[in-house]
Amino acid sequence: MTKLSAVLPSCLGLLLAVAVGACDSDGGAASDDGGDRAPIGKADAAAGSCEDRCGDLDFSEPCQCDDLCVDFGDCCDDRAAVCGGDECDPTLVCGQALTCVDGLEYPTTCGPSNCDEPLGMCEGGDDDECDPTLVCGQAITCRDGLEYPTTCGPDNCDEPTGMCEGGNLECDPTLICGQAETCIGGQLFPTTCGPDNCDEPTGECDDGPSDCDPTLICGQALSCVDGQEYPTTCGPANCDAPLGPC
Repeated sequence: MTKLSAVLPSCLGLLLAVAVGACDSDGGAASDDGGDRAPIGKADAAAGSCEDRCGDLDFSEPCQCDDLCVDFGDCCDDRAAVCGGDECDPTLVCGQALTCVDGLEYPTTCGPSNCDEPLGMCEGGDDDECDPTLVCGQAITCRDGLEYPTTCGPDNCDEPTGMCEGGNLECDPTLICGQAETCIGGQLFPTTCGPDNCDEPTGECDDGPSDCDPTLICGQALSCVDGQEYPTTCGPANCDAPLGPC
C-alpha cells in the first residue's frame, strides 16, 4: 500500500499536465503540429497569400489557406480569389443578363459570385462559353433558327426572343457591306449584303435582273439604265434598286 500511495500523485500530475497542454491560454484548439488556431487581424490576413498554398496549413505563415480557416477566422485575404470556395459577395455590381456557370443558370453576369441562387439548369446552346461583356450591334439577328436582340446572337449571353421568321439562318453580322439599298428575292435590304449580314428587309421591291451580283465594286456616280436612275455606275448589275426615273 505504501508503494501505491507514492506512485499515485505522480500519475495524477502527469495526466493533469497532458490535459492542460491540449489547450492554449486563450482556450484555442491546438493543431497536430503544435500551432494554435485563433482569429487573426486584418494586418495578418493581408500579410500572407494563398498563392501555391490552397488547402495548406502552415503555422510559420501569418494566415492560412485550408478549408477550416473560415471557421477559425485565420484565412488569408486572397483565399477566396485564389482558391475559390463558397465565399460570395452580395455587394457586387453585376450586369442584368442570364449567365450560365457550371451548367447552372444565374440571373446576372456575376453568376454565383454575388450570392445569387441558380434559376435552374442551363438550356444548352453556347451559354457555357458566352461573354456578357461583348459590345454588340443593336439589330435582330437569327442564329440556328433562333432570333436574338443583337448582332452577337447568343455569344453575349443574350437569351433568344423567339423563333426566326424565315430569312437566312446562316447570316454573318460581321460582314462589311456597301451602303446601298439592294433588292433580293423581292425584298429590299439596306446594304449590298442583302440578308447575308443578318439585316432585316426594309420593304418589298422588284427583283430586277436575276443575275445581279451584290459584291460588285462600283463607282459612286448616278447612272441611267433603261430609263431608271441607279446610285452607282453598275446600274442594276450589283442588285441596287433604282432611285426612280432618269
